[in-house]
Amino acid sequence: MREHPGTELNLRLRNTHQVVEAVLNYDAELGLIEGDCHAPRLMSQTWREDELVVVAPPSHPLAVRGVALSDEDLATADWILREGGSGTRAVFERALHGRIERLKVRMELGQHEAIKQAVFAGLGLGCLSGLSVAAEIARGELVVLATPQLNLKRRFSMLWHPERYRSPLWQAVKVYLEASPR
Repeated sequence: MREHPGTELNLRLRNTHQVVEAVLNYDAELGLIEGDCHAPRLMSQTWREDELVVVAPPSHPLAVRGVALSDEDLATADWILREGGSGTRAVFERALHGRIERLKVRMELGQHEAIKQAVFAGLGLGCLSGLSVAAEIARGELVVLATPQLNLKRRFSMLWHPERYRSPLWQAVKVYLEASPR
């Protein structure tokens, strides 16, 4: 922002589907998504890799047990998850496909922070970005439950409309993201 004084940066938190729609409709110059972009009219570029982790409070019975979760454990646990349309939810459901017919989803929330709070409160397990829960894990507030049978890797992507004007601020943000640690 120092390089672009007087420029207004408007950040909105939305799920992947909503971000894709905003960029398609010229409502956003640049979108950052956690899922896949299936809109052929848009350009996209991976800028970071991430892995989801299943988390619980340290006192949760599955955490106390200290062994990797089985498919039966996953199927019978109460879950606090992102809403449909979110990239996080799509990665989790894709990893479970063919393994578990139906989850016990107790709550769907639109923000990672809200899910963390519900998991802290013992309302269920969460599946969140390892990046978003690293501090809570380091402090011992949450623990990662091992799920070696699930592929929970994903990519964060930038997307933009090729027919839209790209401002100097757009270019600066894109260069910054490309240079950020992966």
